[in-house]
Amino acid sequence: MTAILTALLGASVAGYITHVLAVRRERQKEESEEQRSRELERRERVGLLKLVHSEVTNNLEHLKVMGNSRYDDSLKAAALRSEAWEQSRN
Repeated sequence: MTAILTALLGASVAGYITHVLAVRRERQKEESEEQRSRELERRERVGLLKLVHSEVTNNLEHLKVMGNSRYDDSLKAAALRSEAWEQSRN
């Protein structure tokens, strides 16, 4: 009878330890996925920021040469871009 109780107690302890380890492993997996997701979002923001910076710099160069005549300015206005800005707003 004592052997049966000892076996049941040992099996219970082993089951509990297995459960605790499985929960810990799952939590670590979730944290790793969350960290990976945050890193991807950060990389996307940096990429969009680079695109927007490039557009702003390009537009500033175009705006510096504008202002001479209305006709010339209307032709140069087509070179101004806002696509990256529009995409990054989402």
